[in-house]
Amino acid sequence: MTDVPVAGWQTVYCSFALILVVFFVMMVSYSVVSGRGMKTVRKHFARGSSLHAPGSSVQPLSGIKSAEPGEALSVVIQDATTRFGLGNTVRVRMESGGIDILMQDRALFPEGAVDVDKRIHPYLNVIGDVAARNGLHVQVKSYAGYEGSSGTDPRSSWQLSAQRAVNVMRYFLAYGRLAAGQVSASGFVDAASAVPDTTNGGSRIELHLSVKE
Repeated sequence: MTDVPVAGWQTVYCSFALILVVFFVMMVSYSVVSGRGMKTVRKHFARGSSLHAPGSSVQPLSGIKSAEPGEALSVVIQDATTRFGLGNTVRVRMESGGIDILMQDRALFPEGAVDVDKRIHPYLNVIGDVAARNGLHVQVKSYAGYEGSSGTDPRSSWQLSAQRAVNVMRYFLAYGRLAAGQVSASGFVDAASAVPDTTNGGSRIELHLSVKE
């Protein structure tokens, strides 16, 4: 009985085909973002773990340390809120979708003004640090109070609201650590207030930090 010679090319061919299969499976897995994966990210974020952007090596300019694993990112902002004496005008809430920062308009702007008060810049820097270090999107919403019975022109209220929202967005962009796609701004006219003891009807600023899908 003679031995049947083994064809070496068959082994090489099968190995090459297997490598190709593994390569395409890997490509498909990287190109698909599943809903379950996004839920996992949100769950991880809600628990307060630090979500550093891939390759990020940004150091905080404001002196605020990065959130440690298991420490809520909202705690960093809340600590800054207390440190800067803004506890009476700012509310920080951790939600399943991100962090909500509700601010009375007087915390950011002198009465009737549209330019951000320089005294609030260090606090906004803390928020910018958190967003930059963790690859978060900052959504700025400005609400100008309006009472129909007072005779106030709603167009003036909307213009004030829009200018304030844009100026807050411009500050974050001028801060130089957030990309243009990380910040958005919207202006509204609203008589209702989400912040206790808000003056001037419903005038307020809302910042929402979240993972952008």
